[in-house]
Amino acid sequence: MRYVRVEVDREDSLTKISNLVLPWEVPVLQAMYPPGAVRVVNDADGYAERTVDGAEGEYKRLLERYGDDDNGVSFVARAFGAGHIGVQALAKMMQETQAPAAGLLS
Repeated sequence: MRYVRVEVDREDSLTKISNLVLPWEVPVLQAMYPPGAVRVVNDADGYAERTVDGAEGEYKRLLERYGDDDNGVSFVARAFGAGHIGVQALAKMMQETQAPAAGLLS
């Protein structure tokens, strides 16, 4: 699996978090934070052996990891859509971002 390094500026503007995530986690993080707070700083930062349990299993994992906003809407649904539409959108991004030439930096 290919990972990307992201930086997240926390709301207090004094805290910056740097972390490796799977490429399809970036839109979820962007749904969690204000516009511009999440940046991909290296789109080929790491590779690791990891098994992903298909798009449906990954959607569920992301739901558990990132949770809901204050209105009870999951950040995953905000990023990809809810139900089978969200799973399909996630599956498409998973396929696109794991291709060898895929890039996330603009």
